[in-house]
Amino acid sequence: MIKKMPAPDSGRKLSTSDEFRHYNAVIIEHFNSQMQQVTEGMMSIKEELSNKIDEVQQKTDVRFDIIEAVLREHSKEIKILKTDVTGLKTDVAGLKTDVAGIKDDMRAMETRLSRKIDGNNARLDDHETRITTLESVHP
Repeated sequence: MIKKMPAPDSGRKLSTSDEFRHYNAVIIEHFNSQMQQVTEGMMSIKEELSNKIDEVQQKTDVRFDIIEAVLREHSKEIKILKTDVTGLKTDVAGLKTDVAGIKDDMRAMETRLSRKIDGNNARLDDHETRITTLESVHP
């Protein structure tokens, strides 16, 4: 701690070293005062920043909680959809098999119908020939 010196205007003349000590003490006191102001300002800024960070953290936590809840719900829905898609794939595979069988049945039916039609056409031609013959014999 620095010993306070009497002010130069106290009526007593100070020696050069006393005067030097006095002015140094004034400068140090002024410096200490300025440092105290800077320290108080920094502490105030630190507290404001800390409060702001806490506020942002709380808002972020709330938003993340909402996002996590939505993500969990969507994950459940995706699992359900995967199960549904698997079932639909099985159904489609069965339908493809059924359609292939129906196509085969249709081809076989077309072949049978074509044969019957061809047979009927041959009979019609035969009937036409017989009718023409009968008409020519019995005008």
